[in-house]
This record gives sequence, C-alpha cells and structure tokens, in this order.
Amino acid sequence: MDSLLFSLALAVGLTPELLPAIISVALARGARTMSKSGVIVRRLDAMENLGSMDVLCTDKTGALTEGVIRLDTCVDPQGVVSPEVRRLALLNSAFQSGMKNPLDDAVTATIAAGEVSSDARKLAEIPYDFSRKRLCVIVGGQNGPPLLICKGAATNVIDVCHHHDRGSPAALDDHVRKQLDEVCRQWGEARMRARSRHPPHIRSNFQDLAGRRIRTVPARFSLFSDPPKTDISAIVASLAERGVRLKVIWETTDMSSGISRRMSNDALFSPAEKTDLFVEIDPNQKERIVAALRKAGHVVGYLGDGINDAPALHEADVGISVEGAPMSPAKLPTPS
Repeated sequence: MDSLLFSLALAVGLTPELLPAIISVALARGARTMSKSGVIVRRLDAMENLGSMDVLCTDKTGALTEGVIRLDTCVDPQGVVSPEVRRLALLNSAFQSGMKNPLDDAVTATIAAGEVSSDARKLAEIPYDFSRKRLCVIVGGQNGPPLLICKGAATNVIDVCHHHDRGSPAALDDHVRKQLDEVCRQWGEARMRARSRHPPHIRSNFQDLAGRRIRTVPARFSLFSDPPKTDISAIVASLAERGVRLKVIWETTDMSSGISRRMSNDALFSPAEKTDLFVEIDPNQKERIVAALRKAGHVVGYLGDGINDAPALHEADVGISVEGAPMSPAKLPTPS
C-alpha cells in the first residue's frame, strides 16, 4: 500500500512537469504529418491555433484563383479594341520603378516590345500607394509633348478625371460617371478585372498631378482575367464541414466600398462577424477586420501572399502563406 501511494504521488508530481514535453512531441508529430502534404509549420504553437480556427480570412488572387493573371484585351468604354491602349499599357508597366505586380507582368508578357517607339524614355514617376491607388509615369520621346500615363483602380482614377469643354476643364458629370461605373460593373460581372489607362491633356504642374487635379478624359481600359482554381469549390465545402467560416478580403475595383473604412474599431466589431465579403480594403483595414473578429472570440486564420497582407498575417492567430508567395515567411513581421 505504501508503495502504491508513493507511486501515485510520484505520478501526480511528474505529470505537470512532463506536460509541456508531451505537448511539444504531439505538435511536432502533427507538423511532420503536415509536411507530407507540403505544409511547413514555422512555430509549433501555431498548430494549436490552426486546429482551433473557426474563421479563415483570405485574399483572392493566388489563394482562391490560379494567380496567373492574363491580359485579355485593351478597349475603350464602348468595348472597342484599341491598339493605342496596348501601347500606353506597356509604356506604364515597362517604365515604372516600383514593386512589380502580376498585372504588369501580364502586360509585358502579352504585348510585343516592338509596339513601343525605341526613343521612348521615362521623365518622372509618381509611385503607387494604398491611399491613392494610382501610379503615374511621364514618358517623353514619343514624337510629341511629354505624356503622362496613369493607371490604378477605376474608381480612384475616375475621381480625379476632368473633361474639357471648349478648352476649360470641368469635373465629370453624374451621367458620365454613371456610364463609366456601369461599364466597370458589367466587366466585373464578366469576371474581368478592369484598370483604366489613359493619356491626359496636361494643363497643370507636377505637384497638381501628385494630388487630385489630373485634367484628362478617362477613355481606355485594360481587362485582365484570373480564373478560380479548379478545386476551390471542394475546398470551400471542406472548410464548411469542419466548422470554418470563410471570409474574403481583397482590393478590387468594385464600386461598393468596404464598410471598415467608415467605422471605428468598436463599431466594426458586429459587422465584421456578419460580413463575408470585404472589397476596396487597404492593408491597415485588413488588420482591423482580423482584430475585430478576434475580439469577438473567434480563432482567426489569415491566408495571404503579398506585402499588403503582412499586417493581417501578423494580427491573425495563425498566418498562412501560399506556395510561390512573393513575401516569404522569413520576411514577415513575427509571423505565425
């Protein structure tokens, strides 16, 4: 009896000491099992979060889609194919010095270099940022005055456009804006991603161009496609069977802006739970949405592959990066 009691006392004393080791061994075995399916776990404690995850937030491009963007055509708002837009698109993509993106790669891969004059040269550039959502390049040597080519999200470009009435610039009226919005909506429903590219009539200095007074006529669009992954329907259904709710968060040219821009962190608490689709979202807003979901008691995973996803990946309980992502886990700020 004394030996039995001593054994029980010893077991009770050793169990708490051995528990961390047991958990570590179990998590290591799980990580090894996941590695056989091509999943690399950087931190073992993320395995617990992954198993407890009940909400998965994900970007669209490269996560739900193939991530191989193709330039389908370059047209005016009436849908007429325009060789001039092809030339402008290549000039902008070829001369911009910021971080290249799949859209630029699609343009340079599709359009032959011979379509651009050999004497074209870059004069200046206004880089892209997440608030303006526009990038401008001024090009010279095109047998004429310098040409500013602006690309960006359709709504952000249209917001700064003017038309000329007898030589005087005037803001676009509601009728013109409605027509352009309808064109973008129709292309969006056709699973196209539209980004406007157009030559301006420059009547202002470079500082004006950096602000909100680009005086031009929006008249040209480049259309891109990125088809969904063939097995994405089965993957979404599998998540639902496991009790994981999917929320899609991405930057798009859709006319319905996301709710998070106009709400405080406290006000975002309830809508974040009810909303499954967030559009026109910048990196900081992605982070706020993830934080609101965690505050609501959810264990949140975030699936992303780019620099604009880094804040949300850091905020989530478990950050997941996809194969071939330009942002490797080592470059992310303390990822899960």
